[in-house]
Amino acid sequence: MKLRKIVLLILVVGLLATALMACAPATPTPEAGKAVPVDRETVTTTFEFQDDGSAFAWPDALQGVMLLIILVSLVWGYYDLFLEGYPEAGSKSRHRWAKVFAMVGIAGYLFFAGLQVVTPTNVGVIRQSFPNVGYRVVGPGTHWATPFVSRVNRYTTRIRPMKIYDIQADTNTTGRPEIYPDVVIWFRLPVEEGKELELTQLSVPIESMKLLDLRYGPDYEKVLVKEAAINAVKSVSGAHPYDYFGVHKKEAQDEIKTELQAKLGGLVEVTDVAISFFNYSPEFEAQLKTQAEKRLQLEAAQMDVEIAAQLEEKAANEGKAKVAAAEAQKKAEILKAEGDSQARILRAQADAKALELIRQQIASDPNILTYEAIQRWQGDVPSTLFTNEAGAQPPFFFQQALPTSTPTPQPTP
Repeated sequence: MKLRKIVLLILVVGLLATALMACAPATPTPEAGKAVPVDRETVTTTFEFQDDGSAFAWPDALQGVMLLIILVSLVWGYYDLFLEGYPEAGSKSRHRWAKVFAMVGIAGYLFFAGLQVVTPTNVGVIRQSFPNVGYRVVGPGTHWATPFVSRVNRYTTRIRPMKIYDIQADTNTTGRPEIYPDVVIWFRLPVEEGKELELTQLSVPIESMKLLDLRYGPDYEKVLVKEAAINAVKSVSGAHPYDYFGVHKKEAQDEIKTELQAKLGGLVEVTDVAISFFNYSPEFEAQLKTQAEKRLQLEAAQMDVEIAAQLEEKAANEGKAKVAAAEAQKKAEILKAEGDSQARILRAQADAKALELIRQQIASDPNILTYEAIQRWQGDVPSTLFTNEAGAQPPFFFQQALPTSTPTPQPTP
């Protein structure tokens, strides 16, 4: 009796747990929807990407309902056998209906176990392992696959970023120093042109999807894309000098994208590649720092030489300017003296010419002097008159002004 009760309790608890697990929605993977933390001390390469999460699990919830129907049917139909050890009177009809309900529950459970939901942003690959191995690519919607012998792998059609940190690669510089770049890769499943897959999503090539699922499975990002990206970065870095990723960043990104696309073989489409950061090994960093310090010292010395040359040139130019200014001043003084001399000569020539003209006029008409004297006289009578000849008479003007006789002075009283 006790053993039957224990078995019944275990059966009930097991069925309830199975039903609850079936009803619970599937949890997304740690990588889905959030970044994976990076530990640069112990992890040389890691990646992060966003996923669409798991599909809505309503078929799983219905499986749980079917398990509950089976459980309730068995408990309701056969509780007398489990508790009492023998059937009650008139329990045959209840047993019969319990079997019917249990069979319906089992059929429903098998049916809903085969239902697979693919969200609008995903495609699914149904892989059947019995009775023969086969692959079937399905689009968004609800599909049915043989339960327990088929597996459905879902692949998102969204463009997703993958970040890979601290890729160890060498360079083509002497000594082949190592470089550690961080790259970001945007990728998606290849798109089949001209075919739409629900809403705005595009269809994917069926054969490539089958091949991708066969070789790599749902973890193709980790197995295929990550390893191909690391190898592409190493290939490009090893063919160029150590500063190629910094000086020619755009060209390096294009080369990595081309190399990566070739390594993926058309199974995955790469939309863009970016080099987010890079550094060198500590030893090479020290060498670069030493070279930079030497370069700065050399540039400082060259700058000092250039400044000294500029100062010397400036002093020479200032001396030349002073000499030129003195010569210009001297030439100006000479030109001024020459100008004054020529001016005096011209004035003397003009005065001589004027005197010559005056002499000629006086010689032609002596009365001109008398006329000029009258014009310039202001009423003053000179006390003394001179003549050129003895006994000559003064000019006409002065003859009129002079008195005819000298008055006799009168005695003072």
